[in-house]
Amino acid sequence: MIFRFRIILDATEDIFRDIEIQEDATLEDFSNAIHKHSVLTEWKWRLFM
Repeated sequence: MIFRFRIILDATEDIFRDIEIQEDATLEDFSNAIHKHSVLTEWKWRLFM
């Protein structure tokens, strides 16, 4: 099974990221997938974590 998530960044222009992970993925895998496809700067990402 594949889990699908949509991340929405509400900025001047809305930014969407769709992320798919396998059912056996860990929370760390999920976090890494978000970070890999993130449009956030490093300092904003740290606040997100």
